[in-house]
Amino acid sequence: MTPHNPALYTATNLQVGYAAEPVIDGIDLTLAEGRITALIGPNGCGKSTLLKALGRQLAPTGGRICLGGRDIREYSRRSFAREVAFLAQEPVTPEGVSVRDVISYGRYPYTGRFATMSSADHAAVEAAADSAGVGQLLDTPATDLSGGQRQRVWVAMALAQQTPVLLLDEPTTYLDPAHQVAILDLVSGLKATGRTVVMVLHDMTQAARFADDVVAMRDGRIVAAGPTEEVLTPELVRDVFGIECLSVTDPDTGRRLPVPYR
Repeated sequence: MTPHNPALYTATNLQVGYAAEPVIDGIDLTLAEGRITALIGPNGCGKSTLLKALGRQLAPTGGRICLGGRDIREYSRRSFAREVAFLAQEPVTPEGVSVRDVISYGRYPYTGRFATMSSADHAAVEAAADSAGVGQLLDTPATDLSGGQRQRVWVAMALAQQTPVLLLDEPTTYLDPAHQVAILDLVSGLKATGRTVVMVLHDMTQAARFADDVVAMRDGRIVAAGPTEEVLTPELVRDVFGIECLSVTDPDTGRRLPVPYR
């Protein structure tokens, strides 16, 4: 957390797992409001498990998570969905629905399951589609899209939810490099609207370029957390990922970018 941004999420002695197997066991974490935080680490380290717990997709087996000082278990399902949008790693696209229908799912917290969409709801869907670069596909069957196009549709659904917090599990999955940068530019722009973003990223160079803060994980524990420039060093990369990296300077932002080379 930075001195200028109040705490939004806090996790205390958090324990999360599947069946009897703990994946995360006793971590403490604070995430700042109005920042972009990247969760990084090798496969199986607990990144997605932590994100699911923050998004109430997976119930902790111990400890607590608070959002704005309130235990997330105290929120009703709909009230929490008005605060936090969660994009899963590989969402399943249902058969027989259009892109517009998929993005409209993001309006559920406001309309209810069977309610009629208002003009404001339709406007939110179209604005989200345009932001994610799928505005021209609104009437296309969702199952006819490529993997990259589908991923952008799911990002649009999260945007249509119009929440102050977005949790994104590998939002650049299936995207080619150009669309990866486009999505991350979009995510970066959300900070200007006051939104808080927490996302799982595998690409440490992208994390260095787009995230304000980094939480580095290994073996279900947090190795380091804090401002990206302070945390994401060659030493940290060596410790967490077991690889060496070069440190280059981003000509646009002046940030140091780690580039793995062996």
